[in-house]
Amino acid sequence: MSRDTILGDMLSGVDQQSIDLVKPPLQAAMKAFSDKQLEQMDQAGVRFWPYRTGVPPEYKVTGVPDLDAPAEYRKQNRVIRISPESLKRGGTTDFIRHELAHAWDDVRNEKSPRNLRTLKDKVLFAEIARLAKDEKPFDSQSPRRLAPGNLSMQEMLDLYKLPEKDMSFAHPSTAGKHAGRNTMEFYAEGYSVFHGFSEECKSRLLRFAKELYAYLELESKSLKLSTPDRDQLNKLFETTYPNMKGM
Repeated sequence: MSRDTILGDMLSGVDQQSIDLVKPPLQAAMKAFSDKQLEQMDQAGVRFWPYRTGVPPEYKVTGVPDLDAPAEYRKQNRVIRISPESLKRGGTTDFIRHELAHAWDDVRNEKSPRNLRTLKDKVLFAEIARLAKDEKPFDSQSPRRLAPGNLSMQEMLDLYKLPEKDMSFAHPSTAGKHAGRNTMEFYAEGYSVFHGFSEECKSRLLRFAKELYAYLELESKSLKLSTPDRDQLNKLFETTYPNMKGM
């Protein structure tokens, strides 16, 4: 399945004007994911909704608060909501990549996910209800120990220590404390940075959250995605932060 086809599936129900607005940053963010990942998210019914209000109307969900963040992943509907106003700011590709990482974290271990876009009526509503009740749908919430460090994601987060207050590996458009909020944000922001454009943020990820970096590096290789050069990142960090060489 081509990436254009997958993107078309994920934008189902979106008007053409909104598609034209949001398509370039979506295509850029999707470059951080392999064909296998995108196909798996597509098969689970993940979709984009570039509006501040609501979710796709066929889900018949009421009472959804207006979006007050640039974007969010709503796991009970498998919808990545995107604020159109946020597309005019910097960091658009970064925050969309982050939300796609949440979607991947959600569906990655499902053997036979039900595609919400293909379900109808009672079957659709029953699946939405099931997803809404699942309190730990994300793989990063699992206590399972992960290679190469034999640590759970929570243990990796517990080891995440910052040398200075509000200093983190997160993108400049992300609040400094957000990456350490919980295991889901830790993984999603780590994934977004690891596969993003900021070499400085990657160098911080390598030095401040080395266990997460090692996990993302192994994951990236298994998915046949490009991997940053550790030596270059270490040199950049030591040049940028000469007083933190021991980190």
